[in-house]
Amino acid sequence: MTLGHDRGAPGGSDGARRALRELVVAATVRIHRPGVGYAWEEPGTFLGSGFFVAPNWVLTCAHVALSGEGGEVTVVHETGPGRGSAAVPGRVAAALPERPAHPDPRGAGRGTWPAPDLALVQLGEPVDHACAYLSERPAAYYGEGTVLYAGWTVVDGRLELLDGPLSVQGTLGGWSAGVQMRLGHNDLPRGVSGGPVIDPAHGEVIGVLKSRSDRGTGGTSTGIEQLRTLPVPPVPARAEHDDLYQAVFHAHDRYHRDRQRATESTSPTWVDVQTRLGARPGRTLSPDERIHLLGRLADLPPPASTPALLELLKSLPDDPSDMARPAPRGWRDGLGVLYECARQDGALELILRYAMGVLAAARPFTTPGTREAEQALWEWVRQAAQRVGPRLRAELTRQWMALLPGRRPGGPAAHNGGPAGTVPGRPGTGATGATGTGRAGTGGAGTGGAGAGGPGAGGPLPGGRTAPETSGASGVPGTSGTLPVTGTPPTATVPPSVPTPPPTPSVPSTSSAPTTPIAPTASLAPPAAPPDTSPNSPNSPNSPNSPNGAHPHGPGAPSPPAAPDLPDPATGLPDHAAAAGRVDRARARVPRPAPTAGPLRPSVLLELVLRGWEPDRCDWRLSVIRPDGEVLGLDEAERVPLAELPGPLAAPLAEAFRLCDEPGRPAALQAALPHALLGLDVDAWEVVPGVPLGAQRPVVVRCADRDQLPGTDACGPYGDTGAPGDPYAGNGDPYAGNGDPYPAAGDPYAGDGFSAAQEHRERAARWRWVHQQGARAEVLDCKDGVPMPVPLVDELRELPHAAVPVLCRYGDHRFEDDSVALARVVHGGFGVALWRRRRGGRAAAEAVCGEFHRRAGDTVAGAGSAERLPELVRVLRAGVRAGRAETYWADGIALFYDDPHQPLPGTGDLLEAP
Repeated sequence: MTLGHDRGAPGGSDGARRALRELVVAATVRIHRPGVGYAWEEPGTFLGSGFFVAPNWVLTCAHVALSGEGGEVTVVHETGPGRGSAAVPGRVAAALPERPAHPDPRGAGRGTWPAPDLALVQLGEPVDHACAYLSERPAAYYGEGTVLYAGWTVVDGRLELLDGPLSVQGTLGGWSAGVQMRLGHNDLPRGVSGGPVIDPAHGEVIGVLKSRSDRGTGGTSTGIEQLRTLPVPPVPARAEHDDLYQAVFHAHDRYHRDRQRATESTSPTWVDVQTRLGARPGRTLSPDERIHLLGRLADLPPPASTPALLELLKSLPDDPSDMARPAPRGWRDGLGVLYECARQDGALELILRYAMGVLAAARPFTTPGTREAEQALWEWVRQAAQRVGPRLRAELTRQWMALLPGRRPGGPAAHNGGPAGTVPGRPGTGATGATGTGRAGTGGAGTGGAGAGGPGAGGPLPGGRTAPETSGASGVPGTSGTLPVTGTPPTATVPPSVPTPPPTPSVPSTSSAPTTPIAPTASLAPPAAPPDTSPNSPNSPNSPNSPNGAHPHGPGAPSPPAAPDLPDPATGLPDHAAAAGRVDRARARVPRPAPTAGPLRPSVLLELVLRGWEPDRCDWRLSVIRPDGEVLGLDEAERVPLAELPGPLAAPLAEAFRLCDEPGRPAALQAALPHALLGLDVDAWEVVPGVPLGAQRPVVVRCADRDQLPGTDACGPYGDTGAPGDPYAGNGDPYAGNGDPYPAAGDPYAGDGFSAAQEHRERAARWRWVHQQGARAEVLDCKDGVPMPVPLVDELRELPHAAVPVLCRYGDHRFEDDSVALARVVHGGFGVALWRRRRGGRAAAEAVCGEFHRRAGDTVAGAGSAERLPELVRVLRAGVRAGRAETYWADGIALFYDDPHQPLPGTGDLLEAP
């Protein structure tokens, strides 16, 4: 025991203890055999207990989880107080050890299991649930007193949850090893193995029930810190999910940080209960300070290695590194070691110096959010340093300033010329950066990229380190954190998992099928035209539409983003070898010439129109858009019930896909929907049983009735100067060289309101920007877990051209105007937007959405160009279906991708009813 082990307030209040019990019960689950169906209340399928430690992750005993069949289990959890239970499939992702020491001939994981006897179970599908709080302190330091336990067992033929106190009676294996804790003075019935062991003074889980005594009462438990012995990846991690230990604990810390931010919820959090218990981690931090520190550490990439983390600890006063057993692996582990070094005056100085060491540490990889995460961690340090003396505050500030040159593109001078309110080297982020929580009018140019020395740039970073290529954000393999060179479309930033497109054969024409010419499509790609730099274009310093009011390459503008790390054509992997005589393309800032248009590909177009007098029915038409831009009509029908659309459309869609698909290259589906149906889950429809369309091919949404959007001028979608279906008639082609698409002077929003013609030009400008100069997410309807109404159209039009609107809470219907939220985004001139549909689960007030904000921001920024989003969204949907936990944040995601240069055929007269 050390002086750093703060026992909290003795006993705490009765209310705090009751609240702690409720939190424990909410996170404790039952483990059953796989395939139980609706028979999960039957004791015969029951294997043992477990508890949620992170979103979609359950910790239990290896002898419990591997008693199933082939590592498959069913996890039964409580959906909420009084809401009943739900069952979800799971699989064992890791076990320590992987097999019993003395297997039982009856098989199914039976036998004698040595310590640590732990298993992590990943859910097979995403669900909303509560998570327990795991201590960052090793359980070996807990050598006396009382702990609590919880677990499931069979009582009188029924499954019941039990909980109660146990006394700590020492350890097995010695204090230094601390592999198991001996517990006594209470019965531990069969079935509670795998349940949590809780420190009631600090309000945190410290272990897992492993066994019960065959003679008398009590049993043993395994410390949470034994998970540090999980296998280390054999190759350097390129993404957080490459290292299971880091992925689980980072998700744990971010969950509890985001749960604490959800100010709309009335239920107490683990941090609330810890505060009421009087816990003071390290004798210096409040529980709230601690969870925000852990959350900011978890926003960063993990340590490069355990030796690197130990070196950081050794550099601190009193060298606490020798106290850690097992050796620490994550930033949170190092923090827990510092608690045990605390003297009576606390460990604040150690913690502050440790945080500065984290900021200067080498990164195994970076993500688009790394810079913002570093800035956020420094802000925590700066605020906490107000409690120390001026000499230490000044020292910490000097250390931070010394880190800045390697983190700002072109050094401090270049940063000083950038827009206010931005994170160094990042696209203009307004107040909150790439995670996209900013609102209209937050500023930020959206033009800055990860310049030299930024993520993915390979430049120098603090401590003399060099940043490797950015990868692995958001669970999408190979996503890059860099933006393309300003003014040139990205050419080779497709993830390694996405094959290079081969030439596409033409679609055979049928003489009897009607055809309508429209603009050709290159796999939903934008035109390869160079940026318009005419005096009044949005790229011009004099243009009122320029997001930062300066030419991207003009004086005082932010440095252009670095060129993305190009894939090796032989392997498909990023080529970051700096061979002799070769230019390091990750660092090069010489613009590449714009590529010529690649082979055009066909796509499938589904158009729906509502019948005003029959709101529950619609008419549909299905077409193929040929590579030459011709539309081949295939089939249509009228008066189809909305609820039954997937059925009658299955066969026509299958035929359309047969006309367009190539081996390994499924064609995209464009769903042109009326604004009232933009939230229709077309991507969830199935043509092949069991395979959602959105997991099989890119599925994007377009707006089919812009002329009927709420608030649109009644004269039509493009004003009275253009004919229906001809967006450029009377106004000039904004990409043609014979005219200026913007007024020579004046504000395009001035005059008699924002005309339809101006709206179309604004759409074209925004579309060009997010495809050629990078994009960033703007979460419009949620701020730190609190729902907010989508801004009005005038506010949306003030967002930078780089903005991609993101809706976190679509379908909540919290506000009177929720039904027109998507219509506002469309009317605001945006051609690209993301949203997610909520699918059941706990009440919205209890849902944690910080992970969606963070990952959506990384996905949009990491794409480099919006051109990649249709395929990236498909990869995410496929990951959700395949049970990849790192993609679960994207469950229910939808992509609005409406190219203004590809007007829908026969705009305004789709399936005119008699």
